[in-house]
Formats: sequence, structure tokens, C-alpha cells
Amino acid sequence: MPGVTLLVVVLGLAIALTHHRFLSGDNLSALGNQVGMTSMIALGQMIVLGAGGMDLSLGAIGGLSGIVLGWALVVAHLPVAVSIALAMAFGLFCGFVNGWFINRLQYSAATAFVVTLGSGTFYTGVTLGVTKAIPYYNLPSGLGALAGNAFGSVPWVLLVMLAVGGVVLAVYAHSAYGLRNLAVGGGASVARLCGIKVQRVVIVSFALAGLFAAMAAVFYTASFGAAQPTLGADWLLPSFAAPILGGTSLSGGRVSIVGTILGALFLAEVTDALIFLHVSTFWNTFFQGAAILFAVSLDAARHHFAAQIAARRARALKR
Repeated sequence: MPGVTLLVVVLGLAIALTHHRFLSGDNLSALGNQVGMTSMIALGQMIVLGAGGMDLSLGAIGGLSGIVLGWALVVAHLPVAVSIALAMAFGLFCGFVNGWFINRLQYSAATAFVVTLGSGTFYTGVTLGVTKAIPYYNLPSGLGALAGNAFGSVPWVLLVMLAVGGVVLAVYAHSAYGLRNLAVGGGASVARLCGIKVQRVVIVSFALAGLFAAMAAVFYTASFGAAQPTLGADWLLPSFAAPILGGTSLSGGRVSIVGTILGALFLAEVTDALIFLHVSTFWNTFFQGAAILFAVSLDAARHHFAAQIAARRARALKR
């Protein structure tokens, strides 16, 4: 986490000193919106990574949940609160299905990769097939209020994300599930021998990831003013980049909630920098990919360094 904190501070200072608009109320509000929504997606991915898995279907779940929200509001004419609850329940269910299928096979990161690749394609197919790629427009103003600011330049999505992040932090720090999640990520076979119900941990982890993707979809839909069938198509890279930059291990067993949020802030700062420098935002994908490669290299270096220290201690004990 110290690494991503330094990146956030240095890049933030560099942009603020060279472009005064960076600290304007409108820009800080836009930055908060981006950080809030990216962090929600990334926290879901972080939970799955903590358990030693990966979820390639979060964008597809978000897209389908957004369409469920749009259908509930425009076609079924359900109240805003009920429609949001329905969309979130749908995301939770999609994540549950992912976990259930993965458990039917031998749980591993490779299994999670293949299953979520297939389920993500399936969910996207359902979304496009049902909507014929046509968005739901004319959403009620009650939903649009979620895209605004709670106070000053602080958007609602940022406050909700911080509350969710606080709950996740408490879960990992004080609950049995948090310990079991990391234990499964450290080694599912060893966790099973210790009496941990690995299948239950896997299902809960993927279900929570689906729930968080649906929450992000609600805020994205409110921000766009329409339920877009293409929502979530660009979520894959930031969902991995933010937690890995923040110190979450790609191989499982270690997570960082604060680091994940800082990773999302760094990605948002990169986007801001490209805008201020008049560089095409298409390069944003390049920088996100570079950030993942950099973070994975750091993760590998950390593992190598930790292994060397452990080996030296073992040799010292033998003497």
C-alpha cells in the first residue's frame, strides 16, 4: 500500500500544480464519482482474489443488472427503491451462480477463469438478446438523484462506497468469514483440511462480487440517465488494476481494502491527467494495462523477497 499511496500523492500534486482546474469543485465531484464506482467493482474483485479466484464476468453482471433496473423502472413501473433492490438481488444471484458452477468443478483460479469467462459471455448475450442493444430511456428523476452530490463536491456514490468499504474492512478484521476467505486464498486444500467449508466461502465471495457489480451498475445507470446494454464492457481492467495496485495478491491470501480504493483513485487521476494533457482517452486502456503489469511485477517481487527471508530464517534456525 505505501507504493500506491506514493503514486497517488505524486501524481495528484503534479496535476494540481500544473492544472488549476484539477482542484475545482466540478472536477473533484467527477473524480469522486469515478473513484466511487470503480472502487465498488474493484472491492468485489478483491474479495474474489482474496479467496484465490478471479471473476471475469463482473462487467457482464453489471450490464445485466443495469438492464433489470431499467426494465423494472420503465416497463414494470416499479418504485425506484424496489427496482434498485431487484437489480442488486439479480447481481447477487448471478454471482451465486458463478460460485455454484465453480464448486461443481475443482476450485482453482484456472477454474474460476474459465467459468466466469463463459458466464460473462452468457450474461452479455442475455442482455443484448433481451434488449436488442436498445437502452431503456426516460428513467424517473428519483434515480437520477443518485448521480448528484450529497454535499459540496462529494457525490453520493463516494459516500456509499466508503460505507461499503468500511463494512468490508470490518468483515476482514473481525469476522470468521474474512479469515476463511484469506485461508482459502492461501491454499484451498489446506483450508479444507483445517475444517473450513471451502465451497461456502467460494459461493459467498462470488455472490458478494456480483452484488457489488450490481451496486456500481445502479450508480452508472443513474449517471448516464439510461440503462445501457453495453454497460460494464470496460470494467475488466480497472477491476483487476485497482486491487493489485493496492497490494492485493493475485495468487490469493492477501487483500487491502484501503489500498484498493487508493488504486481506484490512482486510475482516476491517470484519466484526469490524460484529459488535461489533451491526450486521447483511448490511451487510458494502455495505462491501465501497464499499471496491471507493474503491479503484478511488484507482487511477484514481494513473494520472492518474502520467500528469501523465510529461507534465511529457516537456515538460521538450523544452526
